Amino acid sequence: MKQRESAVRGAAVLAASGLLIRLSGLVYQVPLANWLGAEGIGLYRMALPAFWAFYRLALGGVPTAVSTLVAEYDGRGRSHVSEQVFQLGMVWIAVSSAVASAALALGAGLVARLVGDPRTELVLVALSPAIYFFSIQQGYGAYLQGRQRITPWGVAGLIEQGGRIAGALVGVIALRPRGLAWGAAGAALGNLAGGVLSLLYLALTYRRVRRRPRARWDPGEPLHKLVGQMARLAWPLMLSAAVLPLLNLLDVAVIQRGLQRGGLSPAEATALYGQYSGMAYVLATMPSVFALAFGHALLPVVAAARARGDWERVRSRCLVALRAMALLGLPSALGMAVLAVPLMTATFGMPEAARLLVWSAPIALLNPLMVVAAAALQGLGLTGPPVRNLTAALVLKVVLDAAVSGIPGSGIYAVVAGSALSYALTAWLNVRTLERHLDWSVPWSRVLLRPLLASLVMAAGVGILLAGGWVPRGPWGQIGMALVVAPPLYALGLAFTGALGREDLYEIAGPALRRLERFEWLERILH
Repeated sequence: MKQRESAVRGAAVLAASGLLIRLSGLVYQVPLANWLGAEGIGLYRMALPAFWAFYRLALGGVPTAVSTLVAEYDGRGRSHVSEQVFQLGMVWIAVSSAVASAALALGAGLVARLVGDPRTELVLVALSPAIYFFSIQQGYGAYLQGRQRITPWGVAGLIEQGGRIAGALVGVIALRPRGLAWGAAGAALGNLAGGVLSLLYLALTYRRVRRRPRARWDPGEPLHKLVGQMARLAWPLMLSAAVLPLLNLLDVAVIQRGLQRGGLSPAEATALYGQYSGMAYVLATMPSVFALAFGHALLPVVAAARARGDWERVRSRCLVALRAMALLGLPSALGMAVLAVPLMTATFGMPEAARLLVWSAPIALLNPLMVVAAAALQGLGLTGPPVRNLTAALVLKVVLDAAVSGIPGSGIYAVVAGSALSYALTAWLNVRTLERHLDWSVPWSRVLLRPLLASLVMAAGVGILLAGGWVPRGPWGQIGMALVVAPPLYALGLAFTGALGREDLYEIAGPALRRLERFEWLERILH
């Protein structure tokens, strides 16, 4: 129980910090959108796929291998071997990330021409040093995750976001007078500031929690064996690090050229892409913060249970994670679709981008399901299937984007639909792989059908109030009304459909709910 409570508490902290990070990110996007406009945001967002490509190449799956092996050796009572694993992984990451940072800085001009807007060169140069600091940070984080210490990840995320916001705002203020591209590069400098600060925090945390003693009877593991174990877990992710980023980069170039083929100028295409990737997509992926929290907590729990041969626990944890993501993702997706206009108006001042949010809304459900299923597979030591599944979906997306992005007037919406389809395909393939490996079938009526009915009740109620004009004027008034009305409507829907009972709450909320039962009114409701 203690291990489970630690995982639940860590996931809760990580989810809370992730939500704060996303909300603060929305807040600071408002001045950025005012200072840079959709075109400047588009320049920044167009450079990010290349940044993530070099970053993932630098990591090459090593953090996943480190966290999995640390969890396994800890589960066997050989925690000192975890230190060997960590040290090996850090050497690997330090060398590869330094090379990747230099390569992006030197090749920024070539990459900028590839994505279709040479102005992104300055942004790429500003982003390149952050690769090193983000990568080293991941090494420390992987060790802590393997030890099931999830809380430091959440704190590090908050520190990183604080540094990112401060650095981006200062960078934009200082560099925007020199031109739009310089302003976008100033925003990119926030990543460097955030990476440095969070790395310092995680390094200090590691020094506090690392384990030094070695059992006399256990000499540890020879270096070649650890290298072999890490390579076995990391090589599929290394392959994905070479293929997936290139596909993402190619996809940006395909979309940019397709929008221009559909009649838009390069500046108009960049601005429209900025509305999608820098605004609508940002809102649609808000629920993913909870998926990442569950995934971080789920991976070491599954790995430790697998090492003990406790397959029943593996199945129960996977089901809890999938149900939690559906309970969160379904109302989020329908709520975003219903409130698209006030959300885009309040957050970015661009009601014209509301239709993009409506088309992006399914991602609020599909992305969390994809993330937790992939985390479960990685905890089982199956690092290859999630990579193959995502690669297949991305190849399909690039092909579709090449075919539909040039449709005059509708190309960007077809691109968004292709993104949702790629998430759906990846999530379905991940879950099917999980079912086959565990000889288990996901009860989809419990996972999706009943929460969907409850979400429809909620969305219908909010939609009727909006259509009838029975809400305060202005976007913030409409959003505030929804935040008051939607939760009780959703709770009533869950109660009437039987989607969430007392035992289900215990499974998802864990010890926190038992502490809340001290309050008599909650005890009466649950019983």
